Amino acid sequence: IDAEVAGMVYASIEHSTVFGAKLKSYDKTATMKVAGVEQVLEVERVFGIYKATGVAVIAKNYWAALKGRKALKVDWDLGENVNFNSNTYTQSLRDLAKNEGIVDANVGDFDKAFGEASKKVEAFYETPFVAHAPMEAMNCTAHWKENNTLEIWTSTQVPSEVMRDIPNRFGLKTDDVKLNTAFSGGGFGRRLSIDFIIEAVSLAQMLKKPVKMIWTREDDTQLGPFRPPTFSALKGGISSDGKLSAFQHKVISPTISSFLNPNYDKKAVDRNMTEGISHQAYEIPNMKNLFVFSEIHVPMFWWRSVTSSTLAFSHECFIDELAHAAGKDPMEFRLEMLTKDSDTKRVLQKLKEVSHWDTPLPKGKGRGVAKYDFFAGLGGQVIEVTKLSDNSVKIDKVYAVIDLGTVVNPDNVKAQVEGAVVMGITAA
Repeated sequence: IDAEVAGMVYASIEHSTVFGAKLKSYDKTATMKVAGVEQVLEVERVFGIYKATGVAVIAKNYWAALKGRKALKVDWDLGENVNFNSNTYTQSLRDLAKNEGIVDANVGDFDKAFGEASKKVEAFYETPFVAHAPMEAMNCTAHWKENNTLEIWTSTQVPSEVMRDIPNRFGLKTDDVKLNTAFSGGGFGRRLSIDFIIEAVSLAQMLKKPVKMIWTREDDTQLGPFRPPTFSALKGGISSDGKLSAFQHKVISPTISSFLNPNYDKKAVDRNMTEGISHQAYEIPNMKNLFVFSEIHVPMFWWRSVTSSTLAFSHECFIDELAHAAGKDPMEFRLEMLTKDSDTKRVLQKLKEVSHWDTPLPKGKGRGVAKYDFFAGLGGQVIEVTKLSDNSVKIDKVYAVIDLGTVVNPDNVKAQVEGAVVMGITAA
């Protein structure tokens, strides 16, 4: 956002906050009276299969661009999505949980084992839409030069995609595009998309001068794309000897892929949305995991740790519920399901050791444990808490064991986490 180019103008874009709305017309009379405003242009936002036209105010400085934008009178055809209500949509996800769904993984005979279980446990977990909220709102500076070359200054998590997509989209050769990749200003998955870069380049092509396009914080929060709301319906059966005999994790959610791929197959499991649930190392004899797809028009995209940010929460909390039903210590309940050698077993054993799990705690204090294994790695945590007089909980300590493999330098962990003690753990 600090990029400065000689002769640069600024752009602020008015988008409809109803997804799918179409621009009917706009009145720029009041906007053009704002000191510093130079032009008003239509510009298209492209995100996967989603396309929408906005109105950009071009000015000599950002304040004038923003003030001019606020003076615009825009007439939108809001369409049927104007009646969308997130509470109603949330209820529709709950209702979809009644559907059987598409099988993600099937081991043994879940239905039979669950039916014969001595104890049956069911739970439903809900996680909401979430905005990325990076420190720096979306912005990009672009200069389409007179010799039909392009220079870009921006923050992106995918410079290779920028250098592939932008030349193709705008009819340029790769050698005619120069990308200056700045510090990210916060990515968290939001800057995997280049929709805001396409907007800036489109404006630069029209203006033939450097233009800095800046989204407001309100734009960033309202326009997405968002992490999908992901609901989990879980079932577990405990046998007479206190072991987990049956397990089911059913994921109910819209999908990111349906926005990125016009040929998305709604009858197939989107494994981006069932990430990790069927690949944990727990040895469960009967498991049937499922996926139920939900339609939505709101743009969805990757959010830090992707779908594991929702599924690890529900999956491991439910393992705790099952341990409670079995009358067992949550750490031991997990380790009992790990008879074979695995990285997961080593992580939990090391976690048990470093957290002094077997050491009794004073009254009013407690411990919890969770672990998860997904595309980005394997990690586990133990948390120590104190219950306060008002029934709130204070976090005392957090112990974490991470399978770093050969990817992360342990010294960096020590440098970034105050009080961290990095201990060796051998992983396959």
